[in-house]
Amino acid sequence: MDPLADTPAEQFVQFYGRAAWQDWQRLLAHFELGEGFAFLVLLLPGAVGAEICHRNLQAFLASQGKRLAEVSGEWPDDVRRLPERLLVVPPASDLGGLWIGTVIPESDPEIQRWQQAWRTGLAALNEQRNPLKARFACPLVLVGAPWLQLLLRESAPDLWSIRTGVVSVTPAPEPPTERAGGIIDVEARSQVTGEAAVDPDYTLEQAERLRGKPNLEVDRARLLLRAGAGFYGRNRSDSAENCFREAAAIFSTTAKDNRNLQSNWAGALNSLAVVLSDLGQREEALTKAEEAERISSQLARARPDSFLPDLAGTLNNLANRLGALGRREDALAKAEEAERIYAQLAEGQPDAFLPDLAMSLNNLANRLSDLGRREDALAKAEKAVRIYAQLAKARPDAFLPNLAASMNNLAAILSDLGRREEALAKAEESVRIYAQLARARSDAFLPNLALSLNTQANILSDLGRPEEAVAKVQEALRIYEQLAQIRPDVFLPDLARSLAVEGKCLFKLKRHSEAAEVLGKSIQTILPPFRALPAAFASLIKAMVSRYLQAAAAAGVEPDAVLLAPVTEILEQLKQEQAESQKTKDPAEQT
Repeated sequence: MDPLADTPAEQFVQFYGRAAWQDWQRLLAHFELGEGFAFLVLLLPGAVGAEICHRNLQAFLASQGKRLAEVSGEWPDDVRRLPERLLVVPPASDLGGLWIGTVIPESDPEIQRWQQAWRTGLAALNEQRNPLKARFACPLVLVGAPWLQLLLRESAPDLWSIRTGVVSVTPAPEPPTERAGGIIDVEARSQVTGEAAVDPDYTLEQAERLRGKPNLEVDRARLLLRAGAGFYGRNRSDSAENCFREAAAIFSTTAKDNRNLQSNWAGALNSLAVVLSDLGQREEALTKAEEAERISSQLARARPDSFLPDLAGTLNNLANRLGALGRREDALAKAEEAERIYAQLAEGQPDAFLPDLAMSLNNLANRLSDLGRREDALAKAEKAVRIYAQLAKARPDAFLPNLAASMNNLAAILSDLGRREEALAKAEESVRIYAQLARARSDAFLPNLALSLNTQANILSDLGRPEEAVAKVQEALRIYEQLAQIRPDVFLPDLARSLAVEGKCLFKLKRHSEAAEVLGKSIQTILPPFRALPAAFASLIKAMVSRYLQAAAAAGVEPDAVLLAPVTEILEQLKQEQAESQKTKDPAEQT
């Protein structure tokens, strides 16, 4: 076969070189011979190459009137249950092959969990060697990263003994010079797990290979989306921002007459908005989210069957960006629209859209709570927890983080409604889950653990248990201080909130001088973010000042006028700006 004769061949050579392409051809030859059952092992360094091979094999079998069945391994639990999932695939005369597994590089932060899942799945599959040979009269391709070979030999020796061929693809030392063509269909996903958890550094290297090559801008942009999602999943926000920003720029010039590319453009803008908000660049984040909504709305009007889900996700993102800037009524309107669309979609396709509905309910509860509509917020939050509990029971690896977040939000709402014993139970459950998750992936879940510890401390304080509350909030403070040293632009507001909770607890313990000192420190900490975004932090800083003045009076000390002066000045300026804005909106004021 000429390796430049078809699109997958060109793509494969672009990524791995001609020598690697010949390796893949050796495996494909087993399908050309058509000799019945064969057990083949394909080892690749990244998921992008696996996708190219998958499409190449699919097209080859289709040319012979046959199809390729897939038993993927997107989650560790999928891999653990390989035998039962494989043996329910019905044998058929048109079945030309089975594609089993996925590529998880060793750089994946959950690599130990994946390897244990493969050990379990392969050991169970080893017992099914003869049933597999009897059931399938076509080749089975076990696909994975290079480390899978050792596990296969150790955990499935009987299966290894009947292997027909092993192909290990190694990239060329230098990028090949030939021009490649075609589209590589890769997408950014909000939760980077399973097959989407590609090594972002490796994916970025592949994107760099396409830089400056004619007709490959879209391929490059899609690789950048995938790399950005991988970086974001590893809490590498700066790298994620660079990838999403460049991808959005490419799509802005290539998507004019192509709706699918316009959807990619909106997705890149949404992802960029999330990262920018995390980095404290909230005004620009809002601009990007609004641009994404404009694109998604146009697509959904033209093709609601295809693009309504994208619009709902965009609206939810925009609601969060508006809420982060203190525009609460606007945020609520967008969140309600997102929830309405997801409810409609979940009614027709619950398996596909229940997770999105739960996410939108959770965020809508936050928006309602921000506006003081706590009974309405409670109903939405409880529904979100019910859905996430159901999803987490079936797929804990995927949905435990969502369940913990929704538990934390429900705890805060219950506490605001005075139902504090119930609130404490939910907060404790959130802390327990996040502590478990943080042990496995501290980079991803330590911030969430600190947040849930803060919630727990607040509730304990309100229940008259301030000693326990202080212990919890100090645990949160240790985390936030560490995080704020590395990323002050992201974590200073969280550190300030945690200090305010500690001050509240100390006040209840009648340690008034300490409380005043800590609350003063909380004001000092929040001041830089407050200067940058007054509307977003006005309510928080007002509450901090009120508690500080109360603690200072109880301690018999004078409030720090130098500390409070800029706060008063900014609040007054904000009040004037809001009054001017209201005049502009009210026609009666303009006559």
